[in-house]
Amino acid sequence: MALKKLVTPLVIVDEGTEDERQVPRSVEVELTPEEEAAVLAEREDAIAAAEVAAVQSLACTRSQFKLAALEAGKLDAIEGFIAALDPEDIGHREIMIRWAEAPTFYRSYPGWDLMAPAVGETAESVTALFQLALTK
Repeated sequence: MALKKLVTPLVIVDEGTEDERQVPRSVEVELTPEEEAAVLAEREDAIAAAEVAAVQSLACTRSQFKLAALEAGKLDAIEGFIAALDPEDIGHREIMIRWAEAPTFYRSYPGWDLMAPAVGETAESVTALFQLALTK
């Protein structure tokens, strides 16, 4: 099924009379292949952006996340990573504080993507942990 667009050309009505004028008339026309490709690309971009926003908005309690990590067999690796951080490094210290004290863990926090490779995870598997955590 071809995509269509609405165009509104001006048409002359009452031609040849004193009421002659141009008025807009909406007409549906099929998109060219180039226009259709552009519309489909825009839709795909919008879907991808919505998926990223949905992932980035994931949040759970600390206990939910830790229970999910325990169930997935990742809790020891994550806690080992946290314990090995340098408390003198301000960025590392921030991760340590968040792990120990944050009541809510947010997927959007960049520390997760920093930690993931160190514990054998990927960004996608961290997201899966958050999704699992929401069931706890």
